[in-house]
Amino acid sequence: MPGKISRELIAKMILSGINKAHKDYEEWSGGDWLWNAPEYLLTTYIARSIADIDCTKYITLENSASDAIKDAGAFTRGRLSHKARPNGRIDILLWWGAKCSPRAVIEVKHNVYSYAQLRHDVDRIENILVKNQANSSLQFGALAFYIVSEDSKQSPMKTASKRIRTILDNIEEAAKDDLSESFQVKLFTKLHEEEDSAWTAACLMLIPKRSYSG
Repeated sequence: MPGKISRELIAKMILSGINKAHKDYEEWSGGDWLWNAPEYLLTTYIARSIADIDCTKYITLENSASDAIKDAGAFTRGRLSHKARPNGRIDILLWWGAKCSPRAVIEVKHNVYSYAQLRHDVDRIENILVKNQANSSLQFGALAFYIVSEDSKQSPMKTASKRIRTILDNIEEAAKDDLSESFQVKLFTKLHEEEDSAWTAACLMLIPKRSYSG
């Protein structure tokens, strides 16, 4: 298997892609923030950011989920869990350098305010990664998302940044509660504060424990 990009670097580039999408859209729109932009803009910028890493790898967008599972060597007889949404598309699929098999599933979510908005994607990634896990080339999954907030007018102590940190803490805790038996959960964030508002780029990484050291 070819040399691989570390998961930490992938998370860093996901955040970098979201940050650049925010800054570019703010410039293009004359001041609007990324929450006003369509979700596919985040997907495109994240893919480009990962593609810029100086290492051999391949990226496909809107890849068939069932094809990804087959290409990973994880397909077995029997129906796939509906939670994996096998008839749907994966936002970003990261492949090993030889493009012989996929390495990671990346889903993108816009304007997140609670774990409930991520739950279906967490379930999907989990069910794709555990499918025939011993033989699958898929090593981890990631949820890339964006949060924006304003200072509370009712409670001056609830600043935009504090509100975002509360949301992030709740998301991380809920994901760990759901997946702690079989997954390592890591949350990577980059918070930006501007006057009475704040926004953050975030990446929730889900790593099956059998491949945690890999």
